[in-house]
Amino acid sequence: MKTVLFGLKMDTNLGDYLIGYNLQKILSDRFPDDVFAYEDLKGRENDSKIKTNFIACVLIKLSSMLKSSSLCNVLEKAAFYQNNRRIKRFYKNILKDANTVVFAGGGLIECEHYGCHQYIHLITKICEQQGINIIYNAVGFNGEYKDTNGYRVLKECLNSKFVKAVSVRENIEELRKYTNCSATLVCDPACYCSRTYDESGDVEPRKKEGRKVGIGLIRPDIFQEFDLNLSAEDIEDVYISIVKKLEENNIDFEFFTNGVEADLKFGEKINRVLKTDYCIRVPQYDVDFMDIIQRYNVAGNVYQQFLNSI
Repeated sequence: MKTVLFGLKMDTNLGDYLIGYNLQKILSDRFPDDVFAYEDLKGRENDSKIKTNFIACVLIKLSSMLKSSSLCNVLEKAAFYQNNRRIKRFYKNILKDANTVVFAGGGLIECEHYGCHQYIHLITKICEQQGINIIYNAVGFNGEYKDTNGYRVLKECLNSKFVKAVSVRENIEELRKYTNCSATLVCDPACYCSRTYDESGDVEPRKKEGRKVGIGLIRPDIFQEFDLNLSAEDIEDVYISIVKKLEENNIDFEFFTNGVEADLKFGEKINRVLKTDYCIRVPQYDVDFMDIIQRYNVAGNVYQQFLNSI
């Protein structure tokens, strides 16, 4: 049996890589006789990279330079359709002997932020043609369906007769409104990171650095997806209040990111506002990320705390 896991494997957000990697490890341990291939949803990996035409290359390059996620998605969509035939051949080659496709989790179905719906739609159509089962694993869902093309396409994909299971890490009742398949609430596969990397031996065990707290940096615009009615200034104030509380209690802390440059810039802004120069750790690879997390007695981010309060 062969299962192909699709995720945002080549994104700068290392959290997305970890989701797919951990899922692959969990499934391989559980079903040692089966094959589990982990592929980048957009085909950006070196050994399986989609050959992109010149116009698509220009559009992708422009999208990577933009700060506006909505405009970035427009350019990515244009690049996708410029490159549609090549992408279709890439997927068909990967899926020719597959029994199941798993969308590995994370923000894959957040149309406006990641712009993945067109890739998911094409994979779904190939699965329907070839009789391949589809599973959505621990996907993030912001809880609000919008009557846009992206969400209409996504709803169609979720309701394909080949979708056999859907699990979500938040807003399960909202997701159930948009799929005929019974949805299940689960934890993120990244929760298994410690076990996965301990067993692989890729990360050397590290002693905790005293009583140290790690504060995960999340840029303010991410919060807008959940319509929390919070401005960038509100989010900055929350981080500043956390820093001041830790300072008052003489608790050592550092900032860290998951590799996204915009999160680093946000941390640098917090330092400027506070007129401080607190350490901001930025991982380059997944093992760096795990090494950073190991340093802290407590590590967390404001984003998750807000989600838990919704």
